[in-house]
Amino acid sequence: MVRQLLELSRAEQISAARERVNISRVVQGETLAFEAVFFEQEVALSLEMPEQDVYVRGDEAQLGELVSILLDNAVEHTEAGGMVAVCLCVGRGNLTLSVTNPGPEIPREEQEKIFHRFYRSDEARNGESGHYGLGLAIARATVSAHGGSIGVACKEGKVIFSVILPMER
Repeated sequence: MVRQLLELSRAEQISAARERVNISRVVQGETLAFEAVFFEQEVALSLEMPEQDVYVRGDEAQLGELVSILLDNAVEHTEAGGMVAVCLCVGRGNLTLSVTNPGPEIPREEQEKIFHRFYRSDEARNGESGHYGLGLAIARATVSAHGGSIGVACKEGKVIFSVILPMER
């Protein structure tokens, strides 16, 4: 928990020099690192990316942590036999990273709250899992510091976290 609090503080106070980051490589690397976790949980993982590398301006370590948080969140909330889909898509000057997992709809009144620190939608959960309600707060702070936005949508039995970031040309 201390590590996560320090990461949140760092993400909120970002003033690090921005470098050109190959976000394609970051997403691919983090996804590869999670393959064993998904396998152990009996959850399938798919990755869709553009053929050409996509770049952003930012902090590579923080962007890696962002992807890691989204993947960890998805596998944590997906039952065995389910599938998590990761998609990196390019649009007009922006990129969208979406992580989709099957799961119950998050009530609309909670969709904003889940990005607040220490917020847990299921009060029965506790810190024994190593999750303290800080991951999505760190994700939001990181995305904000990189000039982007993050949101969640629920439809047809799926939960979709989407991150929009400005692309580097």
